[in-house]
Amino acid sequence: MDLADVLRRAVERCMEFSVKIPVVEVTSFRPRREDMTQMELAANIWYDSPDTDFTYDPRQDNFRLRTSYISIVTGLLARPHARAFIFRGGIYTRLAREFGGDNLLQRAFAGPSVQVTWHIRGRVSHANSDTMDDAVSEPEEWMLLGRVKSAGKRTSDRWLWPSPKMMRDYWMWNGEWDDNTERWFQRYLEHFRQGRAWPKTDGQWRQYLQHEQPTPYPLPLSTAGWMDLKEKLDHHDTPWKDKHVVDIVEIV
Repeated sequence: MDLADVLRRAVERCMEFSVKIPVVEVTSFRPRREDMTQMELAANIWYDSPDTDFTYDPRQDNFRLRTSYISIVTGLLARPHARAFIFRGGIYTRLAREFGGDNLLQRAFAGPSVQVTWHIRGRVSHANSDTMDDAVSEPEEWMLLGRVKSAGKRTSDRWLWPSPKMMRDYWMWNGEWDDNTERWFQRYLEHFRQGRAWPKTDGQWRQYLQHEQPTPYPLPLSTAGWMDLKEKLDHHDTPWKDKHVVDIVEIV
């Protein structure tokens, strides 16, 4: 399995990762101006004047909201830097794959977009060495999650899709998109396409996900837990080859 296969598998499982390039090498990936589209040349509009406080119209019924969402998200995922959604993991990756299709996946694996190579924007990391990769803004995340702003001060914003935090809190995504989560996604997607899905507040999403919540995975051991386990095994004087650790000592 080569690196490309590893990356594709990570995307299929909606795992979060990044593909960065050194800042000093950014221009070496720059396309020729004559090969760029008008959208790529004018893409700086999203970086100089990003969308602010984006929201879908709360007066729309479910069918109109669905149509509006698909139209807006299709345009969003056509933006050069939208490839960043593919690497965000969780619900962001799954929605980007669903509504961005093969074209977005091809762009994601083709290397950094003009956001980085031409307009010299994006996310800069100073860990170890200066690197850069594509980035999306918070309002663009709101677009993808389908944010419907509250009608008044006493009501909460609503969302067509649950936030990554909500997915984690209810064990729908814990770093890897599993078969149970995919089955939920397909069911909800079908309701959405039929106009039967409506935007929900955080409280309504919590109530909904409680009924979808799978059996949680066991949490990984803490550092103290590993030290305790090592000490117990060091003092275990009977053979334990080919046995499960939980059958030998008690793990707290």
